[in-house]
Amino acid sequence: MQAQRDPAAPVPQARPSVAGGATRRRMLLLGGLLGGAAVAAACGQITTPAGSFGISASGAGAAAAPLAAGGASQSPQAFLYLTINSPAGTGKPQYPAYVPSYFTVPANALVQVQITCFDSGPASIPQGYQNVQGTVGGTAQLYAATLGDLSTVPAQTVTAIPADQVVHTFTVPTLNLNVALPGTSTLRFLLQTGAPGTHPWQCMAACGTGESGWGGPMSDAGFMSGTLTVQA
Repeated sequence: MQAQRDPAAPVPQARPSVAGGATRRRMLLLGGLLGGAAVAAACGQITTPAGSFGISASGAGAAAAPLAAGGASQSPQAFLYLTINSPAGTGKPQYPAYVPSYFTVPANALVQVQITCFDSGPASIPQGYQNVQGTVGGTAQLYAATLGDLSTVPAQTVTAIPADQVVHTFTVPTLNLNVALPGTSTLRFLLQTGAPGTHPWQCMAACGTGESGWGGPMSDAGFMSGTLTVQA
């Protein structure tokens, strides 16, 4: 039987804020790409062929420009970049990790979230956690690549990932937010934030240790769990 748990109270850590300025965005993106390059080199795999996930592409060929919501006139006000490092990238066997795991986004803002997953190998998930939920429009953009210029990679508009391909999820219960990721991929989605508050998040894929897969990084705060803070 699939084990489940409530996210443990996170260990207080410094929470990097997300800036909306172009200079800050470039710095965050560059840092993510450079960090990803080291991880990919360790894993021996940088990209997977576009369209290799077996998901119907309803947005194929879309450039990796900022997503628009409700028309081109509505653009993101802030950007959040997250990376999922494989155990080879973290240097800790059987310990994949979200980097960062504690982060801050502005309140009452449209935020574009990008998650780059360098991990591979599916993990079991509870029923329903393969579905996209809580994003603007109930969709996400999936790219079968982790490095380079995403504008050259076909984007697939998805509402779910096949359950047997899910490697990790990003799940924020108090925001009714859930997205799932296949291995070595990049996922983008829009999140409309509300009032200030603190929201624990948890990966719901059993990617940890032990018979249930819920040990190790799943139960140690700061690896497959953390805190999303909405700040005024």
